[in-house]
Amino acid sequence: MKRIFLGPLIHWLIITVIIGLGWYSGLGRTHVSQFNIFLILLIVLTIAVLVIVLKTSPPGKQVTREPLDDDTRH
Repeated sequence: MKRIFLGPLIHWLIITVIIGLGWYSGLGRTHVSQFNIFLILLIVLTIAVLVIVLKTSPPGKQVTREPLDDDTRH
């Protein structure tokens, strides 16, 4: 399974939580009926996820299946 799911478990848990919150928001139509609150929560959640991912990502560890080329010129 490590070859299929790259990255720490916390990153995959974050993805499932975000999907669940998006589903719940759509179910209650929060993104329409309470747009300002939804937008504020979305911004706060985005910042929190970025901080968590950056803090839990070890430097130098592979995060993609294929290595990224340093040379982007073609």
